[in-house]
Amino acid sequence: MGNLDHEDKKVSFRFTAQHTGDVDYIRIYINDAHPIWPPKYRFGLQSDLNGNPSGVWLGENNDAYKDYRPRGLGWHQLELEHDAEIVQGTPYHLVVQYHSE
Repeated sequence: MGNLDHEDKKVSFRFTAQHTGDVDYIRIYINDAHPIWPPKYRFGLQSDLNGNPSGVWLGENNDAYKDYRPRGLGWHQLELEHDAEIVQGTPYHLVVQYHSE
């Protein structure tokens, strides 16, 4: 994923929804982390805009994300601040960006 060490740095993983419904959790896999004090990141869902993230978080109040400081390797389940409604066949982005305190 690279070094996400500033708020203007982000990465997205584009996917197409396989079902229609609400997303309230996302699962991430951490295979490398800062051993003492890992940075905080914002993980969340955005709609697709011409193949790129829209820049607007999904969710009731545009808050289908979770601010999270990954501690430890392996799978982590993150509960989003608000559910994101997704529609089958529609592309979306899981966006990860640096998030300062």
